[in-house]
Amino acid sequence: MENPFIRKDASTLANVESAISNDAELSSARKASLRSALNRLSKALNLPLTSIPADVDFIRVKLARLTPAEVGLTPRRFSTVKSEVKFAFKHLGLIGGSTYLHPITGPWGELWDVLPSKYAKTTFSRLFRYCSKHGIQPEAVTDKVMDDFRRALEVETFVKDPRVVHQNNARVWNQMRGKVVGWPDVVLTVPRYADHYIRDWSTFPDSLRADVDAFLARQGSDDLFDVEGPPKPLKVQTLRKYGYELRRTASILIECGHDPATLQSVGDLVVSDRVAEVLRFILSRTGRKKSQSASDLATLLAKVAKYYVKVPAEEPDRIKRFNTRVRPSPGLSRKNRDRITPLRDPVNLAKLFMLPNKIHKTVESKLKSSRSDALLMQHAVGLSVLTYAPIRISNLASLNCDHHLQWTQQGQSGELVIDFDGDEVKNNQSLSFPLPRDCANLIRLYLRKYRPLLAAESSRYLFPGPFSDRPKRADTLSKQLSRRIRTTIGLQVNPHLYRHLVHIIVLQRFPGAYAMVSRILGHKSLQTAIANYAAEDINISMQAFQDLIQEVRSNTAPLRNTHAAAYGFEERHF
Repeated sequence: MENPFIRKDASTLANVESAISNDAELSSARKASLRSALNRLSKALNLPLTSIPADVDFIRVKLARLTPAEVGLTPRRFSTVKSEVKFAFKHLGLIGGSTYLHPITGPWGELWDVLPSKYAKTTFSRLFRYCSKHGIQPEAVTDKVMDDFRRALEVETFVKDPRVVHQNNARVWNQMRGKVVGWPDVVLTVPRYADHYIRDWSTFPDSLRADVDAFLARQGSDDLFDVEGPPKPLKVQTLRKYGYELRRTASILIECGHDPATLQSVGDLVVSDRVAEVLRFILSRTGRKKSQSASDLATLLAKVAKYYVKVPAEEPDRIKRFNTRVRPSPGLSRKNRDRITPLRDPVNLAKLFMLPNKIHKTVESKLKSSRSDALLMQHAVGLSVLTYAPIRISNLASLNCDHHLQWTQQGQSGELVIDFDGDEVKNNQSLSFPLPRDCANLIRLYLRKYRPLLAAESSRYLFPGPFSDRPKRADTLSKQLSRRIRTTIGLQVNPHLYRHLVHIIVLQRFPGAYAMVSRILGHKSLQTAIANYAAEDINISMQAFQDLIQEVRSNTAPLRNTHAAAYGFEERHF
């Protein structure tokens, strides 16, 4: 198979392998090692050698999406494969010398010696070597030099994201000004590669900001007798999201050509014609695909129009009709369905659920525990809780040892129950999860031996943050757990996916048991589980039906009996 996107005269890894095999300068053992690396890379990318261009940038982008576990390699072997392929490219002259491995010389060496931290040295290592090789003096560094540096990274290295390296170097460079003796008085532009359209509040009239604040204050009011307020005050994170969405709406209207001066109040944002412009803008960025983000925004703007601005009913009704046009079909998103597919394999599902125990054994086998070991054990605890109690990541991160962990006996002994009051949960449904003994024992060990290495004694959170009075941020914990799963067993699983796995486990054993799924997930309505997982239940039922067909086909005698019963004939008629 040939890659249709490669020029006919372009080199592929097949050409590289052939050239390496015929190279008289290399020993037989070296040739074998390089060929092995090339073929291992081909297998990792799931492409034949003839379809992989001998282009560092192409391979770098492909490898950035993979982890060693995903391709069945140890981290060390994965690194060796990349190094061997890179050596083959350089040996054949397909890329230039490795500029970032050039010695740090001259004034760059002097600056290197006074860098204040290991982080700064890690950040600047490639830039200092690049400039040293090309004879660029520190005071001559400009935005153009940084652009050239980024392009060199793209062409000559396997750096995961050269743009991030560029951003980090420019940002930390500016931080060094005035802090490091001899640092050049040069300010670099920190590039922004993302397409940002959301403006700061300073862009808009003060009256709009004041009206948004008034709206949020009313939504967060706990005055039970404020008939204009909500039945129950909204949570802080919900209010923060509402504020962001209203600022987002105003920003989009500016992108659509509206003068900021025309946006004086919240009422100016919820005019139905303007809402239509906002929704069109959002869909234009998704290739006109229906979007949950657009639907959520339309829902909010309709509520604001009806209950806060109190416009005539025709306006919010029209916005609601817009919502039906942009709302995606119920059920799991394509991304979640793709991530769940590997977990339909019982082997992969077992790997995921056994991961906490694997981490536990690895850490406990060590003679001395470090902070890194404690963090590993923290991840094991988080994954174990998610396995048996599929709660939202915000609730997981906020677990308080005194409030949410309920032990049946004193001294953290006996059975363990995780318990949340309704007002602590997104949909105000109280949750209670008795944990099995293995999970409770893991938490008990973590609290006694490993958590003290991560937090001050005054912190009462199961997953402590950098400040003793706060837990670890939910997004930080989520990223850490996702990364741990991916690097250890090679699966793309985030904490929220554990909630979607409930339907696979339950419905495969009890088709149609939506009530059980709904109760485990703490849904307010049974319809939520049905809407989200009905399509999945059809798949499971079809698989069960096809298994029955296979059972019938495997034995001819039952087939005759079944046919006779179906048509009301006696067996002797056949």
